[in-house]
Amino acid sequence: MTPDHMRLLLIDPKRVELTGYNGLPHLALPVLVESHQAAAALRWAVAEMDRRYKMFSAEGVRNIAAYNEKATQKLAREIPYIVIVIDELADRRLVAADEIEEIICRMARPATSPSTKCTWRKTPARPRTNRPAGCG
Repeated sequence: MTPDHMRLLLIDPKRVELTGYNGLPHLALPVLVESHQAAAALRWAVAEMDRRYKMFSAEGVRNIAAYNEKATQKLAREIPYIVIVIDELADRRLVAADEIEEIICRMARPATSPSTKCTWRKTPARPRTNRPAGCG
């Protein structure tokens, strides 16, 4: 997918996992590393989700693909998919627990509708040791 069709919002509180993606043309913003930046970006995502629902309703469509098909027929601007990746969500929730939790719940509520896909995936923590590489 091209950047016109998909935009990424990457949140990396530890500044090591996702910052290598800075400069990727699909990024809506540089990788976010500060709690206040993450909260603001997630608030924007909720507002954008609400705005899109209103657009879908006005056009009589149920998802981005149908909306974009109509936009193409009308020679109007298509809207991109937005993918949000939050690394270390547990850490994010500890730093700004109430606000982040509320925003995530707000985003997840309509996830059962055909126009929104919300996937939460918990990845197992990597084993961490204080031993230098190569030590048994």
